[in-house]
Amino acid sequence: MQERQEVPVGKYRVIGGLLNGKSQAVALDPKGRPSFKSVGPTVDEAIEKVVASIEESETEIMEKRRTDCGFAVALPEEFRDALEVIKLTDIEKLLLNAHANAPNATMTSGELGKAAGYASYRTANLRYGALGKKMGAKLGLPVPEAADRPDTFLYTGYLAWGDLSQNFDDGWKWTMHPELVKALHELNMA
Repeated sequence: MQERQEVPVGKYRVIGGLLNGKSQAVALDPKGRPSFKSVGPTVDEAIEKVVASIEESETEIMEKRRTDCGFAVALPEEFRDALEVIKLTDIEKLLLNAHANAPNATMTSGELGKAAGYASYRTANLRYGALGKKMGAKLGLPVPEAADRPDTFLYTGYLAWGDLSQNFDDGWKWTMHPELVKALHELNMA
């Protein structure tokens, strides 16, 4: 098949087709920038080469990610790239800014809620979890699971590590991943 083909591969969009009589493929990152290119005897083979390059690069990145909290944490540049394309609401920006600038980047759900003007930590949990889910979709990482509760997904885990061993009066205590703090400061969002 030599006509234009498009294949999603993780956070990339791989596009293949004929250009100037040559079978070519390119991987576009979430911002639409070309990241990997290839030429092959057929469009399918050009796409296969690009996919192989993506997989090799992802393996190298995976080896750099921190996993000491029980799941892979995105690198600062991955967070930065995701933050540049995600459409954040004003409340989401406020939550990220407050959390990144808190002492040790640590806040309870209740403190996050108060920073956003909510009366209950439960609302902050819902909003922060939704933001985590949005971030995770751009990062393309597996959803963090609660270590003590299999099959319970913690979308907030994309953003922060939670001290789930204790239940504070105003929710769990969350420490924002330093990689995310760094990305927020680099983008002047914190």
